[in-house]
Amino acid sequence: MSTKMINAKQTGHFSVKPQAPKPSFFEALASTVLTWQERSEMRRNLSELDSRSLEDMGLTSAMVQDECRKPFWQA
Repeated sequence: MSTKMINAKQTGHFSVKPQAPKPSFFEALASTVLTWQERSEMRRNLSELDSRSLEDMGLTSAMVQDECRKPFWQA
């Protein structure tokens, strides 16, 4: 065990990693739009699966319909 770890345990002070800087407005916006696009594409792909594929995944057609009815911004 390193000396730093022993000292940290003895004093009760542990070093904390600095937090990553918050993304800029445009980075956050781009990330949100990308999430929306991915969600829309996944729902479109899900709607195109046949009943056997859905059954293999443990899904029913009613579950798929419910998911596909959601707007792209809703998780």
